[in-house]
Amino acid sequence: MRARAIFVVAAACFVAAAFLPFWKLTLFAPQYPEHLRVWVGVFGLGGDVREVNGLNHYIGMRPLQEAAIVELAIAPWGMVAFTLIALAAAFTRKKWLNWALLVPISFPLIFLADVSFWLWYFGNSLDPHAPLNRSVPPFTPFVFFWSHVGQFSVYAMVQAGFAICTAGSVLSLIGLAMRRREPAAQAAPRAVVSSAAAVAGVLLAAALLFSASVAHAFDLQGAIDRAPPGSEVRIPPGVYRGQFVVKHPVTLAPAGPPGSAILDGGGRGCVLRVMAPDTTVRDLRIRGSGIVPDVEDCGIVAFAPRTRIERNDLEDVLFGISLRGAPDSVLRGNRIVGKDLPLMRRADGIKLWGSANTLIERNVMVRTSDLVIWYSAHVTIRDNVARD
Repeated sequence: MRARAIFVVAAACFVAAAFLPFWKLTLFAPQYPEHLRVWVGVFGLGGDVREVNGLNHYIGMRPLQEAAIVELAIAPWGMVAFTLIALAAAFTRKKWLNWALLVPISFPLIFLADVSFWLWYFGNSLDPHAPLNRSVPPFTPFVFFWSHVGQFSVYAMVQAGFAICTAGSVLSLIGLAMRRREPAAQAAPRAVVSSAAAVAGVLLAAALLFSASVAHAFDLQGAIDRAPPGSEVRIPPGVYRGQFVVKHPVTLAPAGPPGSAILDGGGRGCVLRVMAPDTTVRDLRIRGSGIVPDVEDCGIVAFAPRTRIERNDLEDVLFGISLRGAPDSVLRGNRIVGKDLPLMRRADGIKLWGSANTLIERNVMVRTSDLVIWYSAHVTIRDNVARD
């Protein structure tokens, strides 16, 4: 019975780990006071992936999305399999489960070995024709702690998802050892319990698989409307299509790694409108605004004071971020990529109108036209970058 409880807890650990980052890389350099961060989780990469790819391009490194494609594709299924194996071990004594348990038990070591391989491969397969290839020799960042790449200091460390998954692996090992010592009669469940456990396992697996595409069922606008003022709306990983409006103060942030929640306007209008003061939008991907300049189709537009828009990744937008009557706001650490249009048809990456005392800091604008400030006194503009 004790082994059964341990396996059930292990299954819960695998489920919880699926929604948290497993590993994080932080890059330190003087030109990035807030640093650059990249997360790896079951549902893919998050963080400052575009900015890091932009830097890596100059030294000839491949885009980060080209790493571990197969591993990331099967990762959600792997968490489902680990959960089902642990549940099966809790309620049955099949001999093949002893071998199956070795996979989740050994997973932490497999994960670290895989990350180490890709760090080595990317750092030692630089394009010799890259503009700054000769400035950085081949390198291999460490999977733990500090290393150095060119002018960057790099700090790598496992995260909560890895720790919880490792706890599930250790519990699976303990449960396996205990189960081998328990009498068969004690550990063998009744048929009805076995049936119930099988049904529970199937339902749990379906729930976990469903979470990977939960955007099809999660009512984002409804969640925003129902959230109490001042609360945080945690958006599950997925793509949410439409135009969204915030009518009372909330914080919008992904439930998974940064960038795992995508708001897609489908080429129409403004993707996100902020109508309430004291609203925060952070770590989201916003894409696909309309293309009509007269109505200023944009990625994010705010009409209320004290709006904070931080570390979002906007792409394929006409106007990027627009503040209209939104004083005392903060725009920090956003990346804005405009639509692929001729220069004369491009619109402003950032636009302020009647938004005094606003901080515009460490934003990156690519393929836009301007950063424009109208009728907005005491604005601080610091460490922003515009390219192309």
